[in-house]
Amino acid sequence: ENLIGVITLKDIDNINKTSHIGTWIGHQYWGQGYNLLAKREILYKAFTELNLDYVFAGAKTSNIQSMKSQEKLPFMRIEVQKEFPDEQKKLESEVNAPCILNVVEKEMFLKYFLQTE
Repeated sequence: ENLIGVITLKDIDNINKTSHIGTWIGHQYWGQGYNLLAKREILYKAFTELNLDYVFAGAKTSNIQSMKSQEKLPFMRIEVQKEFPDEQKKLESEVNAPCILNVVEKEMFLKYFLQTE
């Protein structure tokens, strides 16, 4: 088997029940549905095993490819910076660049997950 990418939950906050998700997929594997498959699996664990309520995903505003890949996900709420300003600040200070902030919410995700099982 070949490693085609990496996915991680980081900054897990058990008090606020939040986390950030990071994904990297090798260029030759783009557009083949791996982003959805990988996120679907790790988010299921995040919401059921880790009992999180929100998992944030962000992208530098200069990274059009990343923004578009997140927009395609049926369970992702796009551009929630105004709702979660602290999370956006945290993300932007980490990557030192302007970012958009997206979120996956437990209830919405689990509803999607059960419909696709």
